[in-house]
Amino acid sequence: MSYGKSGFVLVGALLLTGCNTATPFTLVAEQQSDPGSASMEALTSLDGRAVTLKTLVLLEPDCSSAGTARVTVVKQPQHGQLAITPGAYFPAYPETDPHRYACNVRKYPGVQVRYTPDPGYMGVDRLTLLMVSPKGKAVENDFRIDMKPSTPAS
Repeated sequence: MSYGKSGFVLVGALLLTGCNTATPFTLVAEQQSDPGSASMEALTSLDGRAVTLKTLVLLEPDCSSAGTARVTVVKQPQHGQLAITPGAYFPAYPETDPHRYACNVRKYPGVQVRYTPDPGYMGVDRLTLLMVSPKGKAVENDFRIDMKPSTPAS
């Protein structure tokens, strides 16, 4: 059986869906239809670029939607803005979850949280999010975002 060029494109697209410079989306992939475990997550923003803090896509083993998580800001960032955006996003379930891993090939309803630092700000910002699954499991995550220049000052 030959897949030709389209097979390589599909494989490449699948490999790229797992690439996320913020946090690989293990948050959703590690559990079954809940927003994850409490933790501190450290991220870096180079040259003031926006960073994705979380992309929450909650699926059942048959790839049907398990609903959309609610995200609330518990502690606002002091040096940037948050955007909490419902939409369609690719999940990134790991191969260790074979049923949901097969779902990674298309977008599903979810919510994404992105942080954009204030123009010119270099330093650290912190914030806290509360994520609640459709089944009521609540998880609070703290974030530490370090804004740095892409090339260190000489």
